[in-house]
Amino acid sequence: AAAGLDLQGSLQAAGGSITLGVTASSAAVSDAVVHVADTARIDVAGTFIASPGTQGLRQGTLLDAGSVTLKGSNAGVVVEAGAQIDLHGTAATVDLTGSGPTPTTRAQTLEGSAGTVLVHTEGRFQFDGTLQAQAGGPTAAGGSFALESERPQVFDPAAPDLRRIVVTDGSADRKST
Repeated sequence: AAAGLDLQGSLQAAGGSITLGVTASSAAVSDAVVHVADTARIDVAGTFIASPGTQGLRQGTLLDAGSVTLKGSNAGVVVEAGAQIDLHGTAATVDLTGSGPTPTTRAQTLEGSAGTVLVHTEGRFQFDGTLQAQAGGPTAAGGSFALESERPQVFDPAAPDLRRIVVTDGSADRKST
């Protein structure tokens, strides 16, 4: 395997963030990579944390999906076919109670947004893995993928500005209610 970081197992941080990064010296630029193997799974999917109430009501907190950052400084990023990155949103139904002399209870579905992936590379780039970034429902935002690519500064101090490509599902302005 090339120099750098080699993920072959699983990392999970429900609704959190995971960053994998390599900073290579100028001598190692051509070989250094953040390598996500075909057996790897990175999971920052949204989740519902239940908080059982004293009256048997469905209560809790819905967390949107989190973020994954793969960063190669003077290094590349390679995600092999078979690797999975999961940042899907989730949905959960909770019970809401009204106020007043005879409070009523009604069910409401909460929908969580999908997360984000940022790949920053100053070397080789390959992404053949599977990205799961579905929203938790029609009112929640889907996931996004951003690729930042620039020439390693060790080769050319006058390298051009950072190049950035962002892919979203077009629903970034929607919020869950």
